[in-house]
Amino acid sequence: MRARRSAAAAPAGGFTLIELIVVLVIMTVVVALALPRLRSSAGVEVRSGARLVASALRQARGRAVAHGRETVLMLDLDRRRMALEEPGESSPPLVRVLAPGPDYELLTAESEQRSPSTGGIRFFPDGMSTGGRITVRMAAHARIVDVDWLTGRVRVLGAGAGGGPRGRGASAR
Repeated sequence: MRARRSAAAAPAGGFTLIELIVVLVIMTVVVALALPRLRSSAGVEVRSGARLVASALRQARGRAVAHGRETVLMLDLDRRRMALEEPGESSPPLVRVLAPGPDYELLTAESEQRSPSTGGIRFFPDGMSTGGRITVRMAAHARIVDVDWLTGRVRVLGAGAGGGPRGRGASAR
């Protein structure tokens, strides 16, 4: 005789409630670990972009003082690049590419603004400058690269830092 299997004894297809809860807990842990890293990558890009701009500005100031002539760091926000120009110098300007992720906004003296998206900060042989401010922003992160007009000092500030030079601004988004 054949043994008959009852419907109650047959294994049902699908997942148990315990298995579903375990999967949900694992997914929650993975998302909780991944989100801060995704958010912080924007912060890393902003800090990196601000450091790059600050480094170029410090180099421009150093060259002005060392060579005894004006030096300008020109920023072309549409093309996302910076050029270190020394008026009267026959060699081509040193060009650097801005970091591709963040948005940049330039606030500089009106005399240094060449177009709505192009302007510069000029350094003089005594270390002074025309002053200016470059804001580097991405998502909820921002850094401000501030150039003091009197001393030519370059500082990287957190977002929302007060004070600063007045002038015309340009931005790239």
